[in-house]
Amino acid sequence: MSLKNFKSELLEKRVQIISTDTSGKILSSDQALIDLKTGSSLKELDPFFEAILPLAGKNNPKLEFPCINVKHKDQEFILDIEVRHSKDELIVILFDFTEHYRRSHPVVQEKNENTILANQLLVEQAIANEKEALKNSFLSKLSHELRKPLGNMMGFVNLLQDSNLSYEQSEMLKIVRQTGMHIEELLNDLLDISKISEGTLKLKNVSFKMKDVTKHLQDMFSLKAKSKRIEFEINMRDNVPAILIGDPIRVKQILINLVDNAFKNTPKGKVLLDISVDYSRAKKVSLRFSVSDTGYGIKDAELPKIFDTYYQIDQLLSPTEGQGLGLKIVDDLVKLQSGKIKVKSKVGEGTQFEVSLPFEVPLREEKKPARKKAVDVDERIRVLCVDDAELDQMLIMKILINEGFISMDLALHGEMALQLLELKSYDVILLDLDLPILNGIDFLKKLRAERKTKKQPVVVLTAMAGPEYQQEAEALGISAFLTKPYQPKELVRAIKEAFKTREK
Repeated sequence: MSLKNFKSELLEKRVQIISTDTSGKILSSDQALIDLKTGSSLKELDPFFEAILPLAGKNNPKLEFPCINVKHKDQEFILDIEVRHSKDELIVILFDFTEHYRRSHPVVQEKNENTILANQLLVEQAIANEKEALKNSFLSKLSHELRKPLGNMMGFVNLLQDSNLSYEQSEMLKIVRQTGMHIEELLNDLLDISKISEGTLKLKNVSFKMKDVTKHLQDMFSLKAKSKRIEFEINMRDNVPAILIGDPIRVKQILINLVDNAFKNTPKGKVLLDISVDYSRAKKVSLRFSVSDTGYGIKDAELPKIFDTYYQIDQLLSPTEGQGLGLKIVDDLVKLQSGKIKVKSKVGEGTQFEVSLPFEVPLREEKKPARKKAVDVDERIRVLCVDDAELDQMLIMKILINEGFISMDLALHGEMALQLLELKSYDVILLDLDLPILNGIDFLKKLRAERKTKKQPVVVLTAMAGPEYQQEAEALGISAFLTKPYQPKELVRAIKEAFKTREK
């Protein structure tokens, strides 16, 4: 058979040509694919033709439609269809690509599915990023809103501690203070979760004493131990260096969460914090912190999950207490400091968490600088407090009145403060960032724009604890950044330090 004859035979089997009038009535058909009666309407073959035949005409002499499914009796075809207009008739050409489309369909489908999956992953990632940003924004705002009233409460509690109280009043005040400290630690955890996920949490590298950390823990948990009738012991080995270099705030945060978790899971018995040297060489030391309890214990199957976010061991705990955020923040903070954490537990006998953290130690014992008289008490420090909250103003005023040598004026917002600065000079400005009319950052910008106040000492007192606020304020040359709640002695120290740096 010649190639020409073979081609003709192949086309005859794969192509059908139909002639109809302009309404779709069949005039003739070669019946190569589908048996169509002369005089019947092509529209009866498939609704598709009812839709496209009216489109054919002088304005559309040629119409093409690929991959059309047509069913005739028990047969299904996948056709490319071409409609041509010629004088008073239509020529309809059916190209049979059934086998081709069926063979290629799985490949095309797989390609489409991969494209859809890739797009789906991009959409899911975008949604996850939006959720993460919303969560971090919410946590930051929540922290800000809670820190202001907490700061006021803790400030007045600290002032009350120095007043004449009966033994009973003093004990009740201790409970209030420890509750406030616990709330503050929870706020720090919430904010730090946001910082860690954003990658903005920065570690400090400062000298500190481990005995100051253990004293804070003893103060914080002594009443809880007494109320639950659980023994709480801190055992620090003699070879632990007196002075370490690291981040005491994060060390404290890790231990507070581990000890608090131990108390939650221990109905009776003992909670023990043991601090020892893991290894020591030259300026490096690794400390091992072991927190053990005699509580419920954890099943082996649950141990790999306990550092998951919001995980709670429901079988072992009451509905009101659980691991919550504590163990998650511990795990994150340990990893951030290049440390290690492990846990072992036995149901009914208790749990032990063991954390190893690296520190630096000074080669020589740091000598304390000779104490200088911070301020000549005959020279009063003139302070301008810029804060619109009445309770904050009252608290600051009472703290400064107790010092005796500090005088203070008040401004409710930045514009009012600028007006006062035109009339009087001040040694130090205490500034809240969240202000009406002119907020703290904009006030600082205007302050630094004037030659007279370009180097005016400013101490920021704020509930806006995010690193972005501190960085923006520090870029404008502040003397100190204190986050509410703060200790009265921290405020007084910051004022004295700022006073010493003022321009003469």
